[in-house]
Amino acid sequence: MFRHPSADGLRPSELADKVNITKQSVNDLLGHLERCGYLTREPDPLDGRARVIRLTEKGHALEGAINGLARDAEQTIAAHLGARRFSQFRSALVELDAHLGQR
Repeated sequence: MFRHPSADGLRPSELADKVNITKQSVNDLLGHLERCGYLTREPDPLDGRARVIRLTEKGHALEGAINGLARDAEQTIAAHLGARRFSQFRSALVELDAHLGQR
């Protein structure tokens, strides 16, 4: 949920498509995160019937921490594998993600 690019500004249905889970599951998760203070769901200015996800200050802080830890993990793996092998590894993950997203 808190990964790049941000969920901030997306409709719940767009997020469900992006993370490849059901709209009901996304809405359940969003409800939990909203109760915990990480986000709000506001009316979409383009379509009053729809909602848009807005991260709160707490949500932006969590997103920043997660992205920072992901960068640290990438740097650690790259240092261990070396630049060429890390590039191959990353390309394989991107390819796998694209393949799984087609399902």
